Amino acid sequence: MSDGQPACEVCGEPGTARVCGCDGIDLICHRGPCDTVCAKCTMRAQGKAAADAPGKPQPRDVVEPCILEVQSGCKARAADETAALKFYKLLGIDKHSRKSFAADVLIGSFENVRLQGETALDKLDNFRHLTHCWICWPPRPRCAEQWCVHPRELWKLRDATPGALEIGEIAEQVRAIEKARTSLLAVVPEAAAALVGRRLANLIRIAQSTAQGRAA
Repeated sequence: MSDGQPACEVCGEPGTARVCGCDGIDLICHRGPCDTVCAKCTMRAQGKAAADAPGKPQPRDVVEPCILEVQSGCKARAADETAALKFYKLLGIDKHSRKSFAADVLIGSFENVRLQGETALDKLDNFRHLTHCWICWPPRPRCAEQWCVHPRELWKLRDATPGALEIGEIAEQVRAIEKARTSLLAVVPEAAAALVGRRLANLIRIAQSTAQGRAA
């Protein structure tokens, strides 16, 4: 109390706090307008108003559709798949096998490498599209995790199946690719062209080193 007058439980000044007419529990400062409701009820009202607003954000499943649906509808992805098929066709390759090993390593078709057995060309042959597409792999492409200018997969994938493929056989495949170098690089998608070009240059050096080693 102040000077014999009751003090408002909300502000502490002389006066009597009112009970919220909305929930009948929380107190409201006596200085508030007659139609004032408590803070909790205000928050509830604001939440309902936001939910009912015509300009409210769309639900997550509308704003962010399934990434698989996005990928299947990506025109750039389809173009990269088509380019990969053209690349293999120029080399006379119609399926993945030990004979396509160098080409598979060159354009990043690591999942389809077959040192034993065979498998068909498919949508995974796309110059590692996810590494340069901002649509198929938001918020950013997974570039560094995927591949680089050094074709180290030549050893990693070959070593996984000991005795499956001799380095001399790989060198022969690389020489076949080198002969068609200009036409092959012409069909590589622009986003992957520089990287594939440098990978090919490194593969050629490896093949040349192999030939020199045998000659010695």
